[in-house]
Order: sequence, then C-alpha cells, then structure tokens
Amino acid sequence: MPTGDYAVSDSTRRDVDLASMNAGARGHRRARALLSANRECLDDLAEQALIRETLTREELDEIFARHTLRGLVDQKGSGAAMVAMSRPRHPHS
Repeated sequence: MPTGDYAVSDSTRRDVDLASMNAGARGHRRARALLSANRECLDDLAEQALIRETLTREELDEIFARHTLRGLVDQKGSGAAMVAMSRPRHPHS
C-alpha cells in the first residue's frame, strides 16, 4: 500500500503486515522441511550435475526413481506431516 493512502487504518495495515510476515515464515519453514526431507535426492542431483554438467529429462527421471520423494501435507492446527509423493512411472521403467 502506498504510504500516503489514509483510506486504510493503521490497525488494518499492521494486520496485513503481520499476515504477510506469517505467510512468508510459513513458506520458509515448509521449504526448509521439504529440502531436508529430500536431502538424499538433492545430494544425488548435485553429485550428478557436477559429474555431467547437464542432465537430460531421462537422467533426472532415473535420479528421482532412486529416491522416495517426500512432500508436506497440512494438518489443521498441527503443523505439517511428511508423506511420500507419488510420481508417474514411465513405460520404459
């Protein structure tokens, strides 16, 4: 909001700022949790990228197939729980 806009109360501005900060903090926590839960896959990806410099879609699929990818599922009021993410299998796998 522009600083000169007096159509919104200071209280409402504070509420909006707080909501924005909370949303950003939640997103940051979720991102860190996803990265942490999938650390082995990320390490494998980094290692292969250092070796090959460029990875094809097929090579990425092979790397992902070696790992159980974990995602987050919101559970009302109790944070998030880790769950395995399903991924489509290709006919050649």
